[in-house]
Parts: sequence; structure tokens; C-alpha cells
Amino acid sequence: MAYLLGKRAASMVVIIVALAAVIFYLQHISPLDPVHAMLGSQASASAVAQQRHKLGLDRPVTVQFWHYLTGLLHGDLGTSYRTRRPVSTDLGAFLPATAELAIAGLLIAVLLGMALAFATTLRWRGSGLFRVILVIGASTPTFLLGIGGILIF
Repeated sequence: MAYLLGKRAASMVVIIVALAAVIFYLQHISPLDPVHAMLGSQASASAVAQQRHKLGLDRPVTVQFWHYLTGLLHGDLGTSYRTRRPVSTDLGAFLPATAELAIAGLLIAVLLGMALAFATTLRWRGSGLFRVILVIGASTPTFLLGIGGILIF
């Protein structure tokens, strides 16, 4: 059992590092420049170059990624380019509202799922329709359900 847990934990670490590398690379090839977003479009070339050096964006991508990973190991999530505050501060500010929404959504899903399950189990009138709704809801990709929810509500 310990071997399986260790194997799964190692796989998790490899997958997280690979995903971080892909996201880091996609951010690097993006045409948007975080320095111009921070300083504005009217910033001088010298101010842009100075800020790029200060943020370490003038280094090779592999060095930037290594610096990011070592910072993660030490608990440093970096600084947000948008808010110019530490990411950990932003996470602490937004986490309570996110948790509240997630718990409320989970509660609604559980209550609705239980009601539909009871309706289909007890063979109430229209329970076949409930069963079809449950199967469709379970087999539909989450992103499509989200888009449908946005369009409906």
C-alpha cells in the first residue's frame, strides 16, 4: 500500500511540474507582455528594460522556470503582474469567497441529486424524465454544463 501511495505521489509531482512547464511556456510565447501591462503602453524603452530586468524576464526561459519552481518549494508563489501584490496575499483574499461558492454549489448539487434519486427510486410520476436528466447531467462535460448554466441563468 505504501508503495502504491508513493508511486501515486511521485506521479502527481511529475504531472504538476509538467503542467506548470506547459503553462509557463504558453505564457512565454503569448504576445502579451506583462511589463507593458504593468507600466502602461506609454512607458519608455528604458523603463521597460529596467522592469524586465527587475522581474527577471530578461533571463532565459529555463532559468525563469527553475527560479519559479525553487520559489514554489520555498512557499514563494511570486508577485501578480495584475495586482502587483504577492500571489499568496491574493489567494488569501479570494479563497473565502471561492470556498463559499464551492460549498454552496456542492450543497445544491447534493440536495438536487438526492431529490432526483428519490424520485426515480420511488417511481413517482415522471421519474423516467428525472432518470434521463440524471444520465444527461452525469455524461455531459463540465465545461458544457457551465456554459449552459451561464446562458440559462
